[in-house]
Amino acid sequence: MKKLVSVVTLFCMGMLAQTDAQCPSKKVPETVIYDVEKLSNALTADLTDEYDKACTIFEWVRFNIRYDSEAYRRNKKRINATTTDVLRRREAVCLGYSQLFADMCKYADLEVVVIDGHSKQGSYPPKMEEADHAWNAVRINGEWKLLDVTWAADLRGNQYFCTPPETFIQQHLPVDPMWQLLDNPVTPDQFKRGYLPSQKTDTPFAFRDSIQVLMDLSNDQQKIH
Repeated sequence: MKKLVSVVTLFCMGMLAQTDAQCPSKKVPETVIYDVEKLSNALTADLTDEYDKACTIFEWVRFNIRYDSEAYRRNKKRINATTTDVLRRREAVCLGYSQLFADMCKYADLEVVVIDGHSKQGSYPPKMEEADHAWNAVRINGEWKLLDVTWAADLRGNQYFCTPPETFIQQHLPVDPMWQLLDNPVTPDQFKRGYLPSQKTDTPFAFRDSIQVLMDLSNDQQKIH
């Protein structure tokens, strides 16, 4: 049991070491907590800066949603994955955290995506048989930023907000390379072996163009993509 708890804790916390973000912290009436639109509005209605909006939502989710360790133990990653379930039960696994953050951001007029990928904790090489984690990218003042609200479920967790891509890639490998937000993407083999930086090339990966093509599609087309 102790081993299981330590594994789950490590899964939630991660091991990055960035500078903590400074996010506005807000309390909201209990009456709005079960409605994602009302909740988002209550948190961000008086905010104009996109960073403050995204950061305030991030802070609320990480402090008010518990990690569903039972679902993780049973390998039921899709449990508590919808926003309705997450707000009703106030617990989630990574997909639920990421989807709740995304839905709240959309009501705050922020561009946001849920990213599927592989995660790595400590020195253990990941199996990488299938995507095992989910996180987010949000567009703030014209630039895409990476965050992991699931791993932020601890008092040091705001270090996972707007993490530099060069640091984020050490433990997060998205299925779609464009969401690495790197000019020279890391290969799956490099990620598995411990992140060896790709050599710079004369023709860097135009991930910004690729992302813009995706965001220009309709919601249904984005899902197909």
